[in-house]
Amino acid sequence: MLLIPTGKNGIWRPFNVMDDRLLGSQLKLGKRRFCGSSKGWLIAVEKDFTVSLINPFFRYKGTRMKENSIIRLPPINPPNFNKPKWAKISDHFVFKASISTDPILNSADCIVAVIYEGFRLLAFIRLGKERTWIYADGRHTLIEEVVFVEDKCYAVDNWSRLLSFDVTTRSNPNVKVAAKGIKRTCNTTRYLVALNEGKFLMVHRTYYFDYERNKRATGEIKVFELDLKECKWIEKDTLGGISLFAGDNSTIYVLASELSGWQLNCIYLNHDNDFASIDLGPNRPCVPHDYGVYNVETQSFSNSYSTRWELPTYVTTQNVKDIVSQESHKANKKKKKFAIIR
Repeated sequence: MLLIPTGKNGIWRPFNVMDDRLLGSQLKLGKRRFCGSSKGWLIAVEKDFTVSLINPFFRYKGTRMKENSIIRLPPINPPNFNKPKWAKISDHFVFKASISTDPILNSADCIVAVIYEGFRLLAFIRLGKERTWIYADGRHTLIEEVVFVEDKCYAVDNWSRLLSFDVTTRSNPNVKVAAKGIKRTCNTTRYLVALNEGKFLMVHRTYYFDYERNKRATGEIKVFELDLKECKWIEKDTLGGISLFAGDNSTIYVLASELSGWQLNCIYLNHDNDFASIDLGPNRPCVPHDYGVYNVETQSFSNSYSTRWELPTYVTTQNVKDIVSQESHKANKKKKKFAIIR
């Protein structure tokens, strides 16, 4: 499911990808870019570089906001931080972010990881244990995505290396190379998803820019699985009965058995965070539009859902169940009112 900004007073609405339908629920999330969607929470960076964790389904329009619908974290203030440079585009200061567990249900073990700045460095904070961020070794740059598996954080970088970070202590995280990189290609984004302990998938999305039409388009998709014994990536031609959701937010997956309507072995693609609009200049905006579905087995693309909105964000399968339940509840209330009037 996607959350779509309406452009009106910071209201967002859920969009059901399965049947290409915008739902009626309205969520008060503000006008902002979300750099992560993890464990049912959205992650955003504010103008003062503080990080906010937001539970979208605690913030229905017309109802009282639930307690802890927003959790405020300390500002990111790394060494040699060029704050004036990022002040006008603070919402892009964090490239991507993820959390290890629900910050309310399991706050004692919740760790937040962010990929920040142009060099895409990594920083962590443990809720309830630190008041400042822990900044990983600056030698590890161009991180593209992070995932948590138990007490470790795994990251894929621009060279497709899989790195593991031990983030259980306050000290600088111990870093190990868990998988070798593969040949680097230009204009390629790498996504990472952990299916279970030891099983990782990596997706390469290669795109090109059409500067004449102010557009960006995805040209090629490749999927790789980690070979644990050889510590290297092996290209695959199937997802094995799951669907992936990849783009500007955290990459997530769903099992075919969880919800009906998903296309098996497909990757639902959202528009990525890139600086095409900045490169083109303020008078030539590059509106987010690079959406679609890629079938891994047939190696084909389709535009199976609408692309007429500003940059949306993904939410998890559990959120889908919650919002569907909410929509059904509203529909039943309307039916009851109609029956009484009659």
